Amino acid sequence: MLERTGLKTLVIENDEYIRGDLVEQFGLFSSFVDQARNFDEAKRKLESRRYDVVSIDLNLTNDDEVLRHDGLTILPLAKRNGSRCYVLSSYTDKETIKKATGIDSEVRYIKKDKLFGSNGIDPIIFKEFIGNSLERISKNSLEVLFKEKFVTNNELLRRNIEEIIETADDPKQKIMILGPTGVGKSFFAQIIHEIVEGQANKNFVKVNLSAQPEKLVESILFGSKKGSYSGSIRDEMGLFEKANGGTLFLDEIGTVSIELQTKLLTVLDPDDDGFYEFRRVGDDILRKSKFRLMTGTCDDLSTLFQEGRLRQDFYYRVDPAVTLSIPGLCERKEDVPFLVDYFLEECPRAITIKDDAMEALVNYQWPGNIRQLKEVIKKLSSGKQGNIGKYNLPLYIINNENPLAAKDAERLFTKAIRSYVSKNGLNKTVKLIELAAFKDAMMQTDGKISKACDYLGISRDKGYTLKNGLSKDEGGDHV
Repeated sequence: MLERTGLKTLVIENDEYIRGDLVEQFGLFSSFVDQARNFDEAKRKLESRRYDVVSIDLNLTNDDEVLRHDGLTILPLAKRNGSRCYVLSSYTDKETIKKATGIDSEVRYIKKDKLFGSNGIDPIIFKEFIGNSLERISKNSLEVLFKEKFVTNNELLRRNIEEIIETADDPKQKIMILGPTGVGKSFFAQIIHEIVEGQANKNFVKVNLSAQPEKLVESILFGSKKGSYSGSIRDEMGLFEKANGGTLFLDEIGTVSIELQTKLLTVLDPDDDGFYEFRRVGDDILRKSKFRLMTGTCDDLSTLFQEGRLRQDFYYRVDPAVTLSIPGLCERKEDVPFLVDYFLEECPRAITIKDDAMEALVNYQWPGNIRQLKEVIKKLSSGKQGNIGKYNLPLYIINNENPLAAKDAERLFTKAIRSYVSKNGLNKTVKLIELAAFKDAMMQTDGKISKACDYLGISRDKGYTLKNGLSKDEGGDHV
């Protein structure tokens, strides 16, 4: 049975008995069902509020119950408000159907007599023709999820997600999520699962294959029989079984070994009913499990194939028609302020991000993407400062540097260099380090200036300047 949610539905129907049946059936998944008995009433209601779902009868009268209107004239008004529309009619001529779908290709045209049994609308038939297509909407309104969990403000990414949802009727349809490390592929996979399968379906099973010991990946996926390997003291259920009835997300699918790719080939090919067949490690029993398969990767699979790290048949087996490409955070800077607020709400200690700090966070390149941003906010929240300004941020963010490069600089800044800088200033310190590096490069290249310059990545003019400085500075200070 469908669960009530926040959806608002309008039933426009001339016949009061049919209207009553439709209100009852649509009410199974709507928190609010409104009704209009004619054209004029429907027009007034659509102009005064927005409905998520609108059911339209083609044969309508006006308030005087005299003039008959074609219900299709109300359809553009409903679509203008973004409503999902169902046209219910006794007409079966192709011209009428063409008119309805011509106004909007997403409109569902349903013949009334298909919905009715001997005692009014048959709930089973209603679910088949209407309920199944609306179940995802009623349980998982995309906008509701976007409000509850900040996903993205990036228009292209949102549109990509919506397109996947609209084409995800077949559970056998595989979905692949592409994006760099730290971009939140598993988060987006779970969002899609909640929308497609329903938030009530908690069976979302995920695993990052690159983070698992190579020798154990097979048993993690397939499960294992007691005694099948050293340390196996009981029968273990694998992720294929655990995902039954839900979604299995295999992240970093490109890291699977060639040997395991061979074993996965037959498993990742579901039968006509959508069941995946497999055997636990060390077991002869053939098992079945039905789930939606989603995969993720930060690699270009075609490149892995060309490099011989991916079997051709496995490449075609996991390469789906439906993909979600998630750009790095540096390509969707508009998301940064909302993500900062989202992560701040998760922190146990409240802090305030000042405007100059937020500007620095937005302008930073985020090589580690969302994962890196989350860690930064977490560390800021755990510190002593409550009002975070720009200069309370990590130095590498202020300077817009890769944190790994910043750590290299910290390692190079030894106690000896720190002491020398404090006594002699930065300019003299830099000059001495340049001279020391040039001297070493000359030794490495047998005294050839051109090769020493290439070795250091400096111009010839800079090299001769350093050579002259080295001649003058022989026997001088040392850092």
